[in-house]
Amino acid sequence: MSWIDKELKRRAAQPAAAAKAHAANGSDSQMPGESVAMQTLWDKFESLNQALPEQLRLRVDPVRQDSLVFNSPLFRLWLMAPNGAGLGFTGEGVRYLWPLQSRRRSHNFWIRWHDKEGLRVTQRLGWSLTGASAVEAKFNEASLDHIMQCLVQGRRVRFRAVRVRRRWWPF
Repeated sequence: MSWIDKELKRRAAQPAAAAKAHAANGSDSQMPGESVAMQTLWDKFESLNQALPEQLRLRVDPVRQDSLVFNSPLFRLWLMAPNGAGLGFTGEGVRYLWPLQSRRRSHNFWIRWHDKEGLRVTQRLGWSLTGASAVEAKFNEASLDHIMQCLVQGRRVRFRAVRVRRRWWPF
């Protein structure tokens, strides 16, 4: 039994909540200056969302701006989970947003394209005397299904689950 069948059974056992209207899939055509790789990645997220059954699909919010994302570019589109977690698309990057704040480190991360290194994922670790420190790694494109599964099930996507692991690094 796949995780989709399990999630459908789990949601059917819960009391039915009021049905929310799903916004139409209104992704715009590629704007000038956008990275083709980022648009391709976002299209993969949208196609994974559309492949889910209607009860499990993430809500599409075209104009949502969150107070948790400071000093950031405007998001063109959000895929939102029922618990408030989501993926936002700016055209230049994809932002994963976890709704619960942590005092130690951020649970949010960016997926961006770098010309020399390809897709990279960046997470802010915290503040130090020299400013904000961050960790960056190569993005594992095989983790797209895992990201969607975590969003649908209301679990947090961990940074180490979406990065390419180095052979000599134990975790």
